[in-house]
This record gives sequence, C-alpha cells and structure tokens, in this order.
Amino acid sequence: MTGPDMSVFDGRPANETYARVRRRVAAAVTALREDDDARPSRRQRRIATRAGSESGRFLAPRDEIAVGMRTAYVRVMLLSGRYRRVRRHLGPAVTVARQSLGTDCEQSRLLRACGTRAAEEVAPRHDRAVTAAQRRLEQAERGAGPASQEAMTAARRLAARYRKAFRLRDMAELYERTVAEARARLGDDHPRSSGFALEGAFACLATGETAAALRLFEYHYETEDSRLAEELSRHPGSVDARLERAQMWLALTEFLLAEGTVDRAERQARRLLRLVPELVAEAGAGEQMAWLGELEHQAHFALGNCLAAQDKWPEAHDSYRTAYQRLNPADARNPLAVRYFTTVLFSGRRWTEY
Repeated sequence: MTGPDMSVFDGRPANETYARVRRRVAAAVTALREDDDARPSRRQRRIATRAGSESGRFLAPRDEIAVGMRTAYVRVMLLSGRYRRVRRHLGPAVTVARQSLGTDCEQSRLLRACGTRAAEEVAPRHDRAVTAAQRRLEQAERGAGPASQEAMTAARRLAARYRKAFRLRDMAELYERTVAEARARLGDDHPRSSGFALEGAFACLATGETAAALRLFEYHYETEDSRLAEELSRHPGSVDARLERAQMWLALTEFLLAEGTVDRAERQARRLLRLVPELVAEAGAGEQMAWLGELEHQAHFALGNCLAAQDKWPEAHDSYRTAYQRLNPADARNPLAVRYFTTVLFSGRRWTEY
C-alpha cells in the first residue's frame, strides 16, 4: 500500500494532494446537481470545465468521484446545448462508469438518459443529412455491389452521420451489417472486411457501444492472428511479427475489459505478460526494445484494471505500481505518467480510506 517513488504533484505530498483535489471535485459535482433540469449558467459551465479538467489530470479514472464528475460534465454540456462536447465525452464516460460502478449505477443510468435526450434534441438538424447518406449507400450498393469500395465509403459516411446524430446503436448495427456482407461476398480473410471491422470496433468503443465493438474486434483479431501465425510458421524468428501479435493481444484485453468480460481479459493480460520476457530476450536494441517497454507497462496496467474490476484491490495496486515503475519517471512528456501515478494512489487506499 505504499505510494510510488516519485510524485507528479510538483513535489507536494501525494496522498494529501490527491485527497484535497478529490474533495474539491466532489464539491463541484454536488454544486452541479442543483437545478438538474434548468439550463446551466455561465458560472456552472465554468465550474464543470475547471473541475472536469482537474479531475482528468489528477484523479484516477476509476475513482467514483471522477466518474461522477464525467457524468456531471456531460449533463451540463447537454443542457447547455454543447453537443460537440457531449459527443466527445459521452462514450468514454459510459464505458468508465460501467467498468467502475456497474451498468445499473446512477451514473450509468444518467449517461444513457443523456444519450437518448441528445438524440432527440439534435434529430431535426441531422435527419435530412442522415436520409441523404442512407440514400447514397443504397445507390452504391445497387451500382457497385454491397461489398464494393464505393459501398463501404458510403457506409462509413453514414456511420459518421449516425454518430453526429447520437444514433449510436444504428451506427454499431451499420458497421456489423456491412462487415457481415463483406465477409459473405469477399471472404473472412479479405483485408477490406477485416479493416472495416477494425475501424468499426474503435468507433463503437469510443461511443460506448462496447458489445458491438468486441464482436467486430474479435473478428479482426481472429483474421490477423491467423495471418501472423502463418508468418511465424514461415519465419519463426520474426520478432516484428511476434510484437505485432502481442499488440493485438493487448488490444483484445482492452476490448474484453470494456465489455465487462473480465475473466477473459485477465487471462489475456497474463498471457501477454508471460510473453514479454521471451520477446525481450529475442529483441535487439533500439525501436523494438522501445515498443516492448511500452507494451510491458501497458500490459501491467491492463491487468490492474482487470483485477480492480473484480475488487481485488491489493493485487490491482501491485500491478498499477509495476506499470508505473516501468515508465521512465524523468520523461515528463509521457502522458501516462500522471494517469498511472494517480491510479496507484487510488488503488492503494481504495479498500481503506475511500
């Protein structure tokens, strides 16, 4: 339960600073809950922006106060008509709330309601564009065929329109339907099918449609894993192929965790961590070792997230701490340093003080 060896809080006592930031953000969340249905004032928007920024910089993403702040920020921006900001923050907020507090928690319900309300409010300004994009997709499918490059380009544009209109389920269904048609016509291993599935997987993950994201990514993963296995059978000593495969394993862990398939995610993370020492022994100096360093600390952090999702906080704390220690603390440009550091603090005290 000890803290990291270095503080990112400008030399100030880390635990005290974290607790002080946490209290300030909690007070902001409470203030923003007043007059829930009224249009927020300029002062409330400033509070939401300032406290949201402070929460993002200095609180662990899984901290329930940070989750509450994300939710409050999305709601304030929605009631203020700032739909671009809602669009950017809604999906990540839904995913983190689900991972941290569950699908039936107050924050998850509020965020789902925000998504529904946003779709209703922006419908008049997006319906015509959506209809036009649907028509262009139908024309491309009739002209060049359902799995053609033209049809996929039209599907991609329609998906973007759905996302702007907060019709996120329609967007996810469009990606899955397009991928299914491409697989049926082009084959499972065609790069156009697999590439579009990968694109759809990340689009769905970013918008909180994690079930569709996982299905799309698992298809892409199976295709790429088979390709890499064939390459390794021809060139067993290819470190680049093994590194690429390991990156796929890490991405699969993140998708599994986002959807709540925690047991599989933990097994995948541990499998990856068993592979890292082998790759270190085989890799040469330079770029490959740099990739391996990033891969290792990300895998430890992913394992920590898997353990935290099961309330195994002492083990999660150890994994988070290891992830932080694998970073170069002197590299102030590394954007993960603060995130790792605050997560170590939070997990180290999660089952006692918080």
